Amino acid sequence: MGQTGKYDASLDPWKIETNYQYRKNYYKCLLGFLKKTPTIQAAFLWNSDSWDIQGLYPYSADYRDEMISNWIFEHNEKVRL
Repeated sequence: MGQTGKYDASLDPWKIETNYQYRKNYYKCLLGFLKKTPTIQAAFLWNSDSWDIQGLYPYSADYRDEMISNWIFEHNEKVRL
């Protein structure tokens, strides 16, 4: 489902509502799992191309999702040592 290379709105898989709901549900479940599993102290997100949920890289910044990025930020703030 992912796209590679520079952002292209016509190829953005997250513009399709069912894909977008899947993405939201995935991160909601992931963050819930991490919160309820204290033995896991850290997790790595694969931020590459259309999977760059946080828009960390210039060529994929348009894939950033503010809501999900905020969920991640809030989660990290609560577990910060």
